[in-house]
Amino acid sequence: MTNHSEFEQLIKIMEQLRKKCPWDMEQTHESLIPYLREESFEVIEAVLSGKDHALCDELGDLLLQVVFHAVVAKDRDSFTITDVIKAINHKLIRRHPHVFDPKHVQRETLDDQWQNLKKSEKSSSSCPGHFHSIPENMDSFLASERIQLLSAKDHFQWKSVNGILEKLEEEIKEFRKAHGSGKRKHLQEELGDMLFVLVNLCFFLMMNPSDLIAKANAKFKKRYDKMVALAKQDHPHTPFRKLSLATQEIYWQKAKKSKPGTA
Repeated sequence: MTNHSEFEQLIKIMEQLRKKCPWDMEQTHESLIPYLREESFEVIEAVLSGKDHALCDELGDLLLQVVFHAVVAKDRDSFTITDVIKAINHKLIRRHPHVFDPKHVQRETLDDQWQNLKKSEKSSSSCPGHFHSIPENMDSFLASERIQLLSAKDHFQWKSVNGILEKLEEEIKEFRKAHGSGKRKHLQEELGDMLFVLVNLCFFLMMNPSDLIAKANAKFKKRYDKMVALAKQDHPHTPFRKLSLATQEIYWQKAKKSKPGTA
C-alpha cells in the first residue's frame, strides 16, 4: 500500500466512523478541542523524550485530529481535507518568496518577512486586537495558553523559570495585601493573576495545566483515602471528622510516606 493510499484510507476510516460510530457521529469542532489539545501536548512530550517510536505514534494521533476536524467540516458542507492541504500549500509558497519566487529580492530578515507577510494577509478591520483570534467562549486555561503563545511570538516572554517564579512571588505578596484589605474584588483579581502566572510557567515548561491539575486531583483523592484508612486502624470508633486537625495532619504525613498498595 502506497503512502498516498494510506492517507486516503485514514480519511475513509474516519468517514465510516462518522456514519456508524455513535460517539464519532456526535462530535463537533468544539467537543474535539480537548482531544486536539491533549494530542498536541503528547507530541511535545514525545519530542522531549527523544523516543522516535513515541513521536511517530503521537504524530499519528495528532494527524487523526486534523482529519477528524476536516471530516466534520465536510459533513457541514464547509470544506474538505483537500481544501486544508491546498490552503497550507499556497500559504507556504506565499510566505517563502525567497524560495519559490525567482524574482524576489531579499530586503529583510526571514523572521520579519514571515511576520509582515502574515500581517498583510489580514485586513486591519478584521484584526482589531493582537488577541482577536482567541474566541470569547474558549476554555479559560486554553485561552491563557493562547495569549501567552501570541505574546511569546513577539518575544514578550520570560527567559527562565526563575524569572517566572520571581513574578509568582510578587503576585503572592500582592495577594496577601489584597487579603488583608478585605476587598473581595481585589482578592479575586490578585488570585487570577497568580493563576495566570502558573499557566505561564506550564507554558514555558511545555506542560498541560489541565492534565497537571487532573493528576493532582487523583493524587489527593488517593492520599486522602489512605489517610482516612490509616486513622481508622488506630481510631476504629472515632469518625475521621471528629479527629483534631493536628491528628489528621499526622495521618496525612503517614499517607504521603506509605508505599502504594499497602493497607
